[in-house]
Amino acid sequence: MKKLTLLIACLFISFNTFSQDDAKKLLDEVSQKMGAYKNMSIGFSSKLVNKEAGLLDEAPIRGYIVLSGEKYFLDYLGNEFIFDGKQLVVINKEEQEITITKGDMEEEDGFIYPSKLITFYKEGYNFKMGKLKTISGRKIQFVELMPIDSKSAIT
Repeated sequence: MKKLTLLIACLFISFNTFSQDDAKKLLDEVSQKMGAYKNMSIGFSSKLVNKEAGLLDEAPIRGYIVLSGEKYFLDYLGNEFIFDGKQLVVINKEEQEITITKGDMEEEDGFIYPSKLITFYKEGYNFKMGKLKTISGRKIQFVELMPIDSKSAIT
């Protein structure tokens, strides 16, 4: 019985390791391909999960970003973010408010920098292969990212 339990544990650990290795390999491959493009458009979704607050099955929040070098346009959560490589303009449609902030790529200023967008997963995250779905006739492999710091607000 002990041998069976040990074998199952080893298989589970091996599967988890392969899953993480496969996920890293896929993320590295996608990051390399994305880095070669001069511009691109990405649609995405995020999901808020907070077990303590009872938020478990919330609908995904959708957004999209158009990238060109270090410049981008991001539409997310009803706001538009326009970054020209030096300053960020945030247009909050609901509040009818515009905020302009200068950025510094060398600092951790909370800005989204396209060059960092495609490599952010390399630090601070564990990852594993998610679901494989067929969408519009194309197979899409999802990768789940979980922050290493369990107290992080972002997953």
